[in-house]
Amino acid sequence: MSTPHVGRKAVPPSGLIRPTHLIALAALALLALRTPRLGAAWYNNLAARRLNATHIPPELTPAERTTAAVDAGRALVRALRFEPAFGRAYTNLGTTYTALGDVSAAAQALSEAVTYTPRDWRAHFFYGHALAALGREAEARAAWRAADASRYFARRYDDLRRDDPDAALQAAERASAADVAGITGHLTLAAALTAREAYTDALAIYEEAIRRAPDDVEALAQAHAEMGTLLHSRLGRSADGVAALELAIALRPQEEEFRLTLAGIASERGACYEAESLLAPLFERPSTPGQRAQANVLVGRCLMALDRPRSAVPYFARAIDDQPDTVSHWVLLGEAHRAAGEDQAAVEAYTRALELNPDHSGAQRALDELQGDAP
Repeated sequence: MSTPHVGRKAVPPSGLIRPTHLIALAALALLALRTPRLGAAWYNNLAARRLNATHIPPELTPAERTTAAVDAGRALVRALRFEPAFGRAYTNLGTTYTALGDVSAAAQALSEAVTYTPRDWRAHFFYGHALAALGREAEARAAWRAADASRYFARRYDDLRRDDPDAALQAAERASAADVAGITGHLTLAAALTAREAYTDALAIYEEAIRRAPDDVEALAQAHAEMGTLLHSRLGRSADGVAALELAIALRPQEEEFRLTLAGIASERGACYEAESLLAPLFERPSTPGQRAQANVLVGRCLMALDRPRSAVPYFARAIDDQPDTVSHWVLLGEAHRAAGEDQAAVEAYTRALELNPDHSGAQRALDELQGDAP
């Protein structure tokens, strides 16, 4: 039989709580309940755990979720007895009333929360939702502004814009109203208005965003770029659109999409070399091979429009070097070779396009014509 080492304290097995630990925990709980702040925090945390039970476990029945919300409410009432000005407890109480379907009580509790914790964005955020549910939209937007909730509603717009345009527009309006120092919400609303073909209204929002002149240079450049596209493509003010895009590029010279957009405008008027000059950074140091391929295709299409197919061929070939499995690049290369009278090279390009996509009717028709099989 082994003899324990003299003088060494016995260590309880891992996971077991010694009686002295239980006494310490009980003493801590008693201290919490004797101290108003600690007592309020104790019951508030208890309520928060019960609130989580109303949202997180997917297997709970509606009745079980209601029970959890009621238990949370009782704990919060106790928390507020310890400290009636405990703002976080009021925030949780508002969430509890929301879970129970009592929006008026939720708004009242959250009103107390923003009074006692005016810097807590969560209190303002949930207060805004309660006010909106009561039809008090203007007050709700003020609360969301206090919560700086613009980015939240911008994401809501992105989630809704394809399936529910009306709800998406409302989310965009809320994003704009919630803008504090930035212009994320303004850009979201301008995009929403553009999607609904309210071009003049969208332009006014872009101009307002630019007037705000935020410290966020990237957002300001984005505003100029989107406004430039709107002016050129939708409002027929090409010169103003070009000027706006040029300013966007001056603010963010590394932004490839701005350069592609402006180069596209140059291409429309046949200024192929101007387009190529704008796209020089994409040819030399593209962020991805796909961006360089897009730039090559743009210049190649411009040259084709000027009836210069032989000059276009190298651009389409370079696009294929970067994206060899893109069917449209092979079709464009086939069109350029064919227009240049290089029929065998065109046959090879169309054949490769059909190997990648046997159902491409345009490539098949062109190949049939080249091989003399067309009717």
